[in-house]
This record gives sequence, C-alpha cells and structure tokens, in this order.
Amino acid sequence: MVALAFTGSPVGAAVCEEESDLLLEAGGTTHVGLVRAHNEDNMRLDGEAGCYVLSDGMGGYSAGEVASQITVDVISQFLGQFKSHLHSNPEPDPVSALAESIEKANCTIIETGALRPECLGMGATVVVALLLDHKLWFAHVGDSRLYLFRDGKLSQLTKDHSVGQEMSDAGVMTKEQARHYQGRGILTRALGVEPDVRPDVNCIELNAGDVFLMCSDGLSDMVTDERLADVLLKRRNTSCATIGSALQADALEAGGVDNVSTLVIRCLSANR
Repeated sequence: MVALAFTGSPVGAAVCEEESDLLLEAGGTTHVGLVRAHNEDNMRLDGEAGCYVLSDGMGGYSAGEVASQITVDVISQFLGQFKSHLHSNPEPDPVSALAESIEKANCTIIETGALRPECLGMGATVVVALLLDHKLWFAHVGDSRLYLFRDGKLSQLTKDHSVGQEMSDAGVMTKEQARHYQGRGILTRALGVEPDVRPDVNCIELNAGDVFLMCSDGLSDMVTDERLADVLLKRRNTSCATIGSALQADALEAGGVDNVSTLVIRCLSANR
C-alpha cells in the first residue's frame, strides 16, 4: 500500500444526548482531493439539535462552494428552529420539516444565482440526518450518500439520483458495472436546477452500536462498499473523525479525483 501524507481538515465534532439512554457522537473531515483546485463540499454538525448536513456543490470556480454553503446553512437553521419548537408541538412532523428545509435551500440557491451572475447555474447535492424520538430521520437529493454499519454489516440507506443508479435499477448493467460507467455521475435530481425539488425522506430506529456514514461521491466513487465496511469494522473503537480520515486516505490512494468529505455518526448507550 502506498503511504500517504494525509492533509484533510477535520471540520468538527459534536455530541448530542437526545434520549435518556442513547448518545450520538459525530465527527467530520473534508479534503480537496488530488485533482480539483478547490473544495466545493460543505457540512454542518449540530450536536445540540441532533442535525447533520453534508452537501456537494456543482458549478465550478466558487459557485459550487456557494451552493453547498447555502444548502448547509439554510437546512441547519430551519431544522434547528424545528427542534427548538418541539415543546410546543405535540405532534412534530420530521418528514415535512426535512422536505421543507431542502425546498428552502433549493429556492435560495436559485435566487442567489439570479442575483449573482458568477453563480448562475450553480447547484448542489445534499444528505441530511435528524435525530428525533429514538430514530434517525434522513433525506437526500443527488448522489451524496448515507450508509449504516450495524452488526458488522454495511447497508446503503439512500439511493443515488443519477443515471448510473437508474441503469442499475433497470437491469441494463450490474451495480459493479455502473460504478465504472462513464456517465454514472450524471444527476437526475439536484438542488438549484428546477424550482421544485423532490427529496427522498426516510427513517430508521437507532440501536446502540450503530455507525452512520454520510459522504460525498468523492468517497463512494473511489472506495468500494466492501472496503468501507472493512475500515468501519477495523476502526470501530476510534473517534468518528479518525474513521473519516481513514476512509479519505483510501479515496486519495485510489486517485482522489474529487473532493472527499465524510461525516461519521456513532450511536452509543448513554449508560456505557
């Protein structure tokens, strides 16, 4: 294995004790990669609100970075307000909250592009997770992903909104063939493209020991699911940021053709 001098930047760690018996800890890292001139990925970790957002910008120059920054800012602010008002809302609706936060980010990206010519046509993907009632609610648009590592097994919780995914779903090619298909990364949904955006929203019950991985396609395009699972298993007793750094190192060793960002969330027993 080629030794790499890792120069990725940790972007923070967060702890959130949302329930009496569960504790979430999280850490994120991001790296510009070995080919791109600048980093268009952004993320936000809000342990107090139990909200985690990762976005991959598109548009070149500074526009992609602007789009992803808008995405994490708008979604984080909206969901933070949603969580702060739970005491006055006996029946919170996280599905609508997640969808509305993404819709607001989409509108803000389009409005900003119209006002700033250098940002016209910019867009972003997003994956967002929200802790509520012993569940992790999550939503996404594009090909930024959320994985679950549970009981030694890795599963992808999101499905890419991309040409490669559609061809795989249609049986035109296998999942492995789709990984190497030249047009696999062409997106079928993204923020900033159309006035209306349709996020996929789901949830999963939390178990102590669960590890969630949110990432941009700079990781998932370069590192196989089998390798992701291997790193998560071997690094399970290290910090979330350390796990992310190890995954990034693999992406860089494989070529690092895109920005590489990871946000790792671990669910622990509060009584550990």
